[in-house]
Amino acid sequence: MTVRENLEFPLRRHRLQQTQAEVDRLVMEALENVGLPHTVNMMPVELSGGMLKRVAPPGR
Repeated sequence: MTVRENLEFPLRRHRLQQTQAEVDRLVMEALENVGLPHTVNMMPVELSGGMLKRVAPPGR
């Protein structure tokens, strides 16, 4: 799964009423908060260790 798909997964699982536009906005907001909006369509194996730490959920 891409970075986008990984970030979308919990949003879709817990908030079924959201539109695709809302999900897209939340994903991009999360990536912008950690300085990685350019990674949205990348696969996790393409990210450096530091990048992974910034996009991975706590406890992973």
